[in-house]
Order: sequence, then structure tokens, then C-alpha cells
Amino acid sequence: MSALGDHRADLVARLVVTAPAGVAVTANPAALPPMILVDLVTLDERPARGLWQGTCPVKCVVPAPGDTAAAALLEDMVEAVMAALGWATAIPGQYRPNVDTTLPMYELLYPAHIPDPTC
Repeated sequence: MSALGDHRADLVARLVVTAPAGVAVTANPAALPPMILVDLVTLDERPARGLWQGTCPVKCVVPAPGDTAAAALLEDMVEAVMAALGWATAIPGQYRPNVDTTLPMYELLYPAHIPDPTC
């Protein structure tokens, strides 16, 4: 696996422990909700030789409709993510797995510090 994939796999492993019952924890965007998706890392800086720095979005996604039950599950999922990974900015929004589907979501943004595999 790549250094980026290793980082995501580590987050998935940490999240599996705290995820609510019935919620999948995955790095696969094709998984079905409800899910906690550790999405692709955005690399935005190389602060030192041997290190990449960026942001890893963790998305809590539930099936439609976006009713009060969906909101309650999203809130439980956000709390579970923060219990496993610590506090992060959490932004409500919509997840679009394809052009025809929009699902309720929270996106949490975590800093990513990844060793440069070329060094």
C-alpha cells in the first residue's frame, strides 16, 4: 500500500472501535451508507524533506431522507469520530456518490502528516 493508503487505513482501524452499531467504517467511496468514509488526503504542503502535510476528510454519511432520525445518527457518528480521532471542524453538507443521488453528510477535517516514501 502507499504511504497515503497507509495513513487512511490507520484512521479506519482507529474508527472501527468507536463506530455506532450498524455503521460501516471504510476507505471505499462505493460503500453503502450509513458509513464513516475516510476519504482521499489533500496534500498542500511539504514543510520539510521527508514529510508531506495536508488534510484528510472523514465523512459521516447516512441514507436519505434527511429527517430527524438521519440527523440524530449523523450526530452520533460525529461524536464517535471525535472520540476516536479528537476534535475537528465538522461541516454539515451533502454527499454525492453519483450525479443522481444526494445524501446527508457531515465532513470532519483532520490534519495529515505523512512520511514521504521517496526519502
